[in-house]
Amino acid sequence: DVVLERVRDAVERHGSVKVNTVFNGEFATKDKRDNKSINTKNSEIYRCTDMREWYERYVVESILTSLEEFQECDSGWALSRILNLTVNVNKLNPMHAGCHFEVPRDIAMKRAVVGVKSMDNACFAWSVVAALYPAERNADRKSSYPHYTTVLNLAGIEFPMTLKDVLKFERLNAVSINVYGIENKQILPLRLTGDKKEKHVNVLYLQDPRKDGVGHFAWIKDLSRLVRSQLTENKNKIFFCDRCLHYFGSSVQLEIHSEDCQNLNDCAIRLPSGDDRWLEFDNHNNMERVPFVVYVDLECVLRKTEPNKEDASSYDIGYYVRCSYDNSLSSYHFQRDENCISWFAEE
Repeated sequence: DVVLERVRDAVERHGSVKVNTVFNGEFATKDKRDNKSINTKNSEIYRCTDMREWYERYVVESILTSLEEFQECDSGWALSRILNLTVNVNKLNPMHAGCHFEVPRDIAMKRAVVGVKSMDNACFAWSVVAALYPAERNADRKSSYPHYTTVLNLAGIEFPMTLKDVLKFERLNAVSINVYGIENKQILPLRLTGDKKEKHVNVLYLQDPRKDGVGHFAWIKDLSRLVRSQLTENKNKIFFCDRCLHYFGSSVQLEIHSEDCQNLNDCAIRLPSGDDRWLEFDNHNNMERVPFVVYVDLECVLRKTEPNKEDASSYDIGYYVRCSYDNSLSSYHFQRDENCISWFAEE
């Protein structure tokens, strides 16, 4: 309760915070004692965050799991005494949106996005209104729509809007929202709704290169037109899934796919392309030399899916042991037969 009270106070002061905890305890073996710490990951906490759920899931469960793993794997160390729990709270400046921003020309040329011009930092609200009450002309003018305060419930929501506030907006209004962004000139989902409603709106978040953390929301009038060129050169009519951005040849195929996609996919799946097929490593200066490393390669032959759809047989496996201090200890081994997996497990 003390932890929750202090975090709540910080959220009230700053609006949003980033929090992590450090569990400090005394551990003992048969012949010695030592103080050790367990760190939890940073969590972004907002006014709409369920504090109790955050504490149970990201503090209590995380620390208990780490304790169990540590005591089972670290040479007999066992928790002897709890010293304290340190709570680190930092002010968070989340991504937010303003309205003094022009839609990039390459996006505007597709005529798939409507950005309503306003001076009140409420571009998110205007984007939703534009989708619910589409204008026949002058779609970029707020005078073409009813004022958002008359048709939307915005109780407790402050502008400029943040991504975390979208969930709160959905709870207040019978409207579901997907948010997309631009990464390396590709349209990708930033936030997907967990409960798609009859009234559904797709919006595009555009980062302002002139201001860090500031951007603009615009209504995606035609998602297919917006993303089609990045996915296919097919000129026939196709139907896009707004969750994973896969496309289908008929509305029936899309409907069948959507039933599973809603439950399984929280993001768009991007497979490697011809220009992006290499595994690269950054920050080589952070590498740490280890005495041994093992590289393993497994070859599989996939049989036809009939009659057993889950049948796959492996016939070839090899592994290379590399020693950093004595090359005579380095070696390569392989096995090529139907029992190669059993052989590798015994190795």
